Amino acid sequence: MNFCRNKNEVTVQLFEHTHQLPDVWNEILPEKHFLQTAHLTIYEEATLPDVNYLYALVWVDNEAVAASYFQVLRITD
Repeated sequence: MNFCRNKNEVTVQLFEHTHQLPDVWNEILPEKHFLQTAHLTIYEEATLPDVNYLYALVWVDNEAVAASYFQVLRITD
């Protein structure tokens, strides 16, 4: 069995707030995309109970290639 080996360096940066996101976050997204920080800030400022947010920026060889957004729901009994 052969495995494809990627020699590229992949790095993932995690952020907890939109104000921490670097400018490149918006630069890699299409204009008016729902993951632009202007949209995400609205969700974050809504301060929904038991919801936290996590933002991931994926880099390959020092180039930002992907932006991901997660809603973390805290479930209690």
